[in-house]
Amino acid sequence: MTIAAVGLAFLGLFGTALAYIWFYDGVQTIGPARSAVFVNLVPIAAIALAVLLLGEPLERSMVVGGSLVVAGAFVINWPVRAEAATAAAVSD
Repeated sequence: MTIAAVGLAFLGLFGTALAYIWFYDGVQTIGPARSAVFVNLVPIAAIALAVLLLGEPLERSMVVGGSLVVAGAFVINWPVRAEAATAAAVSD
């Protein structure tokens, strides 16, 4: 078995299958709308792995962009107070 075949098997098993299992577990746990936000974190994981494993340079734009993505995911998943949600529903 060549190194390319091993790499392809590893990518298929861990990079795809395991990721889908964890994503669908998240969908069951926190719902589809909230878990869909975490798809935006994939590029951040790719950058982190590229820096750690491949020695790629970490540029300022990557840090700024990654920070904005994390902040957005945090804001979207921020718990809404019940009275604010009720007031918004009544005003609509």
